[in-house]
Amino acid sequence: MRARHLVSAMVALALSLPGAVVGTANAAVCSSSGLGGNTNAATCPGFLKWTYDPRSHEFHGESALAGLQRDLYEYREVADCDSNTVDTPFEALCMRAISCPVRVDSNGDRLASLRIVVYRRAIGSTAPWLEAQTACRYYGRTVTLAEVQTAARQGIERHVGHPSISVQPPGGQTLVNIPTIFSAAEQRTTTLPITAPVPGQIKAVPSYSWTFGDGLTGTGSGHPFTPSIVPNETGNNGYYVVAVYRQPGTKSITATLRWDVTFTLQGFGTITLAPIVFTDTVQLNARTARAVLVNH
Repeated sequence: MRARHLVSAMVALALSLPGAVVGTANAAVCSSSGLGGNTNAATCPGFLKWTYDPRSHEFHGESALAGLQRDLYEYREVADCDSNTVDTPFEALCMRAISCPVRVDSNGDRLASLRIVVYRRAIGSTAPWLEAQTACRYYGRTVTLAEVQTAARQGIERHVGHPSISVQPPGGQTLVNIPTIFSAAEQRTTTLPITAPVPGQIKAVPSYSWTFGDGLTGTGSGHPFTPSIVPNETGNNGYYVVAVYRQPGTKSITATLRWDVTFTLQGFGTITLAPIVFTDTVQLNARTARAVLVNH
C-alpha cells in the first residue's frame, strides 16, 4: 500500500489531466528501477508528440514513453497516488506522483510531469489488471495556431519570390487602344519543413492577380514579349497578361502574389493556415497616339 501524501493544491491539476489511457500495443519496458517496486519511477527516454485541437486552435505537446515493445497485452496508466485506482486513475495527485526527473523541451522550457503506474492484462481478458511498471510521463507546452502561422510566414518569406512587375513597352509610357504587356516572375509550389514551434511541413501554392486601373483586371504571371507571339486584347489565351486602355491618363498597376498555405502535422493531417500575400505596384502613363503626315 502506498503512503498517502496528498497535496490538496494539486487537485485542480489532476482534474485537467486526460483520463485513463487504454491501448493494445505497448508495454512499459524502460529502466528497471520501477520493476517489482514502487519507490522509484523509471526514467524512460521521451519524445514530444504533438496533437492539434481545432476547437481551441492550439497544438498540444506530450512526451510519450519511449523504449516500449509490442506484445499481446493492453495497458492502462494510473497516477501514482494511494487514492487512485485502475478504474479512477486521476482523482488526486500526491508528491510522489509529480516527483519526476527534470526534463526540458526543444525550447528549453521545463516539461510538466506525472509519475504513473502502468497496469496490464491480456487483450480481451476480463481478469483483474496487474501492475507492470512505474514510469514518468512528461507533458509539453501548448502552442497556438498563430505561432505556427508566424513561423510559416517567416519560412515562406525566406524561400519564395515576391512579385516584381515588368511592363512592355518599357519606360513608364504606353498608348491607348493597343495591348500593354505585363509580367512577373513565375512561382512554383513550395514545400518547406519546419521544426519550431511545432515540427511539420508547410506547403505554399502561388497564384497571381492583377489590377490595371480603369476597372481592368488579370490573372497569371504572364510572359515577357515573344516576337513569334503577337499580343492581342485577350492575351493570346493566357500566354500574355495584357491591358488595353481606352482613356489616356496615369494608371496604377498592382500585381498580387497570394500563397495559399497548409501545414501538415505528423499523425494529425493537414491544417489550413491564413494566406500570405505580397504585392508590387507601378505607375504607367497612357497617352493618345498622334497622327503624323508622311510625304511619299
